[in-house]
Amino acid sequence: MTKMSNIFCMHTCFVQVLVMSSIFFSNFSQARTVSFYKKKISLLQEEKNKKKYNEDDLNQVTIFYRSKVLFLSGKYEDAIEVLLKNWQEMKSLGFLPLVVKEVISYLDEHPLYKGKDKKYRLDYFITYYSKKKIIPEKELHEYFSYKEEKTKRKKITPKDQKITDPYLRLALKEYCTKSLFDNPKWDEWEQSLTSHKKIFWQASILACFKKPKPSLQKINHLLDLLKNSKTRTPLVFWAQHLKVKQQRLLGQRKEAYDTYKIILGYWKRSDFTKEDLDLSNNDFLLQEIDDYLWSSRYASLTGSIFAGIDHVNHALSLATTNLHNKKIKTALKDFVSEAIYIRTFRLGYSEKSLEASKNLLEASLKDMNFTKKWTEKYRWVLGLYYFIDQQYVKASKIWELSLNDTTNYFLKSKYHFWLMRAYKKTDNNDLEEYHRQFLTKKIGRTNYYETIYSSLYEKRDRKDSSLLHKFIKPSKEKELLNVYIKDPTLSPYFERIRLYLDFQIKEWLSFSVTGLFNAANKKYKIKNHIDLYLYLSRLLFVAGDVKKAIRLTHRMASIHPKLFEKNTEQIFILYPRPFRHIYNAAANKFSVEKALLYSISMQESLFDPVALSHAGARGLMQIMPHTATQLGLRHKKNIDSDLFKPDINIDLAGEYLSFLSQKYNHNLFAVIAAYNAGDYLANKMLTQRYHHDISLWIELIPFYETRRYVKNVWRNLLIYRSVENSSSLMGVSDAWRLGYKM
Repeated sequence: MTKMSNIFCMHTCFVQVLVMSSIFFSNFSQARTVSFYKKKISLLQEEKNKKKYNEDDLNQVTIFYRSKVLFLSGKYEDAIEVLLKNWQEMKSLGFLPLVVKEVISYLDEHPLYKGKDKKYRLDYFITYYSKKKIIPEKELHEYFSYKEEKTKRKKITPKDQKITDPYLRLALKEYCTKSLFDNPKWDEWEQSLTSHKKIFWQASILACFKKPKPSLQKINHLLDLLKNSKTRTPLVFWAQHLKVKQQRLLGQRKEAYDTYKIILGYWKRSDFTKEDLDLSNNDFLLQEIDDYLWSSRYASLTGSIFAGIDHVNHALSLATTNLHNKKIKTALKDFVSEAIYIRTFRLGYSEKSLEASKNLLEASLKDMNFTKKWTEKYRWVLGLYYFIDQQYVKASKIWELSLNDTTNYFLKSKYHFWLMRAYKKTDNNDLEEYHRQFLTKKIGRTNYYETIYSSLYEKRDRKDSSLLHKFIKPSKEKELLNVYIKDPTLSPYFERIRLYLDFQIKEWLSFSVTGLFNAANKKYKIKNHIDLYLYLSRLLFVAGDVKKAIRLTHRMASIHPKLFEKNTEQIFILYPRPFRHIYNAAANKFSVEKALLYSISMQESLFDPVALSHAGARGLMQIMPHTATQLGLRHKKNIDSDLFKPDINIDLAGEYLSFLSQKYNHNLFAVIAAYNAGDYLANKMLTQRYHHDISLWIELIPFYETRRYVKNVWRNLLIYRSVENSSSLMGVSDAWRLGYKM
């Protein structure tokens, strides 16, 4: 008994030691933070005498830091009152959004409000400070009242849909585009529906407001109810249509194909008529063709090749035999165009019927007058099949036609790349060199084809394996910002930003940089003021708004083709490396290349930690919750919120990439494809469409989204490898100010 009590005492004492030590280290850390802010206040006071910065700006930052010190010292009320007592000064300088954000963050940690919901905290706060009369009660309500998120829509009322719209299609179109969620007349109208139609309506509303998961749950419930219903109702048909659209949004490709097979079962029934669906003759025909085409697309994605061929042939037959119908001729012609593309590209290569596909493409290009879009697609696929069959002269002839017909930069680079390869195969050195020159000159645009050309085919000194070997040239300092600094509209922002940069006041930097960007955007156009926007992109970068910095850089590059040739250091803004210590840790832990982790994050979220897709993927590397449960979060309760934490998200992605790498025997491109499309589709691409020429295999991926994804991640990877190797030339931490002084 004594032994047991001693063990219990040892265990209790050990727990107490742990608790006490955690409190000690917490208090120690807090004391260090308080000391840090006090030191900042002291430095700011010293700067007042030097008159280097605007005095009002110094005062407001000092107030902000004093409130921080009070808050960290446990004086919550005093911390809030310091900010509220300077409300009018903050308002005159445009700082109220920051003050409101800071006060709300204090309320979240305040012991009185801890565990209470947001509405309760804000309501209590307004009641309490209304009595103190520090700021006007009207402004308390204006800035601190709890607001539910709603979409602003024009108020309309439902029309009589009972006879003219039995399957609610017109009502849905009206509601989803114009109405308010809380319009009571819509609620009354919904109550008048039958129980089955009410569920269908609710699922449809969820769908039109981009909530595919709950919509799918409701529609599955409805289908279960209808399965047991004695009345065979066409509502099942439209319910299956709604279901398959949600499955497509969620990336459930195999499940979507199974649903399409059910839908096609209706079209095969002899008693299925236009009256059942409340459609006209023409709409009934177009619906059938559309369903067969969608089914053939998903058959190709899931590897059901022969079923897909049957479906596309049926759609093609229906469309071509009805082309005489003038009312729907344009729609039918589009269906014919799509059907030929599916038959020859999506299904033709998997079936290994290249000859039949080439014959159909040649006949189509010769006999039918297709739009420019479809003509380009047919020529591309036909040239690709000639190239695979080693008919390089034929491939180059047809690709030259497309190159001459297009003004699209990306398409031009694609044709230059493949023509260079075709002429290389036929030893036509002059034409090969001509197309090489196009790809070499334009490397600064970080285009997919130019990047892989530079990596795979460009000759360079063995000592320098970097893709950016001739790319990084630090710009000279530019005085051109002076004209903007003196602009009275922008000057206050520049003054504040200089203060925030010098004192590393990150809390307010992002707010002021966004303000500067918005003010500049109203007055100066990017086309004529590139230096201003280059500097803004770097300020956005250092303020932590990486996504906006990347998008601004892309926008500048689209307007100025030689942007990177003249400002080569901008590559570090376009290909940033935030959260470096977390990426390093995951790369080392799972033996995954760090550049690959960066490349996927870039493509998935543009490094947005709180990115959320309509399918439910979360965080920097867009991890799905069900994937997380199979990996490191299998025992966690708060999976959804944890995936927004960079360390957890990147760690899980590293684990998943390591798993895929082992599964696919370190085939990098299969790993990238599987990360995007899932291992089921990646397996089909490897077994049915694989080619030993990797750049050719990527072009043969049947699913556009995955094909584009693999291209972009490979391009990102090649550039990130070079950026990592070039870090001795240019420190990313200084990238925001490269070439500038303020």
